[in-house]
Amino acid sequence: MELAGGYVAHYHGEGTPLYTAMTTVEECLEMLGIVVFIHALLSYLRTEVGEVQIRFGD
Repeated sequence: MELAGGYVAHYHGEGTPLYTAMTTVEECLEMLGIVVFIHALLSYLRTEVGEVQIRFGD
C-alpha cells in the first residue's frame, strides 16, 4: 500500500481524496495486522500454557 500511496502522492499530490483514502486503508490494514498477531499470540499461549488471564487495574 505504501508503494501505491507513493505513486499517487507523486503524480496527484498528497492533498487529494484518493491519497487520503489510500492512507486510511493502509493504516487500517496495519492495525488489522496487529490485531491478528495479538490473537495468534494469545491462541498459542492458551494452547501451550493453558488458561490466559489479563487483568487491568490495581
